[in-house]
Amino acid sequence: MRKYFLYAALVLAMSIPAQPAFPAIRMPGVFGDNMVVRHGQETRIWGRAAPGEWVTVDFAGKKVLLRASENGQWDTWVGPVEAGGPYELKVRGTTTYVVYKNVMAGDVWVAGGQSNMEWAVSQAADAAKEIEAADYPEIRFLRVPKAMSWVPADDTSAPWKVCSPETAGDFSAVAYYYARELYERTGIPQGIIDA
Repeated sequence: MRKYFLYAALVLAMSIPAQPAFPAIRMPGVFGDNMVVRHGQETRIWGRAAPGEWVTVDFAGKKVLLRASENGQWDTWVGPVEAGGPYELKVRGTTTYVVYKNVMAGDVWVAGGQSNMEWAVSQAADAAKEIEAADYPEIRFLRVPKAMSWVPADDTSAPWKVCSPETAGDFSAVAYYYARELYERTGIPQGIIDA
């Protein structure tokens, strides 16, 4: 009886398909709905997949087919894309399909610094009035979470937020006023990465 049980277990184990080391397309946390990419230039898109897996990247109707390396990494450049949107970024692997919606192409800025850059719109002069008027759907913010690390980090996880009266109070005031001024002057979507 024991012999038959072991035989059945072996047959069952052999019938289960092997899972790849990376079973799904994985994208870095900087990619997400509502993100902003640079306009007029190619956009670098990268991620992980199963080693050797074919990956299709489709951004604003521009497609690239590539193969993941032996360690599962892949990257490519797509574009250029004109300022505006919204666009969709689609990444398809053998078994996984990722779609990022409401993507804008515009100017992208890094807002780095300490106390002055961290000062929020909610702490600025006339904060209530400024927040109430902060209806700029083509301005987007991504705040990189604070984290301590002894080695450089190659990823982060934070959502892109569309500028609205519900979200603007938490934005860096310096970065918000900068993005707003540029948007009002140029009409080009603005993306701020607050690090």
